Amino acid sequence: ELGRNLPTKARTKHNIKRIDRLLGNRHLHKERLAVYRWHASFICSGNTMPIVLVDWSDIREQKRLMVLRASVALHGRSVTLYEKAFPLSEQCSKKAHDQFLADLASILPSNTTPLIVSDAGFKVPWYKSVEKLGWYWLSRVRGKVQYADLGAENWKPISNLHDMSSSHSKTLGYKRLTKSNPISCQILLYKSRSKGRKNQRSTRTHCHHPSPKIYSASAKEPWILATNLPVEIRTPKQLVNIYSKRMQIEETFRDLKSPAYGLGLRHSRTSSSERFDIMLLIALMLQL
Repeated sequence: ELGRNLPTKARTKHNIKRIDRLLGNRHLHKERLAVYRWHASFICSGNTMPIVLVDWSDIREQKRLMVLRASVALHGRSVTLYEKAFPLSEQCSKKAHDQFLADLASILPSNTTPLIVSDAGFKVPWYKSVEKLGWYWLSRVRGKVQYADLGAENWKPISNLHDMSSSHSKTLGYKRLTKSNPISCQILLYKSRSKGRKNQRSTRTHCHHPSPKIYSASAKEPWILATNLPVEIRTPKQLVNIYSKRMQIEETFRDLKSPAYGLGLRHSRTSSSERFDIMLLIALMLQL
């Protein structure tokens, strides 16, 4: 579509070839991080601790390509800071996470110490990689994760904390998280009041899709948040408010993928993560 809509007098097939050469331009691939670095210097200027939302998304139909994105939380929608495409086989892998964090560190201004906000899909190896860079992290904890008091071996399921949560956010202080790969962090609890929403998915299309049940279970569970931020820097209420901004990144994913409400990149036919990186860069330029 980029080639078909170029404002030139050349024939359509030649315009498509121009875009094809652009996506494969090795010089542009080398300069990609420089463009993101220039962009980061604007959106992070004057903010020594930007709130950076990080998440994965299946950018292609049938999940052939995944995108890992970092966005800066602002008022309303978040603004893309950096994003990179990976093959499905590398989703949530330590290799992909470490490469992404290294790229992110290279584009951020040197005077910034970001707070990386992620969902429950990011585990302890991710937290430790963030800490190695001297950054802070805030993440939700779900599932079969265990916790224990510092200096003790009294491991318990994290789900035991659900009954202790309420609409008033509170901290449990520092605990050890995960028995197999322990990390010390602050644990917070919060349970929002029910919003009374009902599933209105069409009964004729995708009526048996599992997503509504998965999302509903996640929404009904209390928030158990973990962070390495010192207690004196942010209050529990402030940390809960920061985590609630995470939905902003989901909205920007729709801007990227949806053909009806966004750029429609989910219909891209490329199977190359490198070429898709250039398409993501073009999409960023269009949104500035």
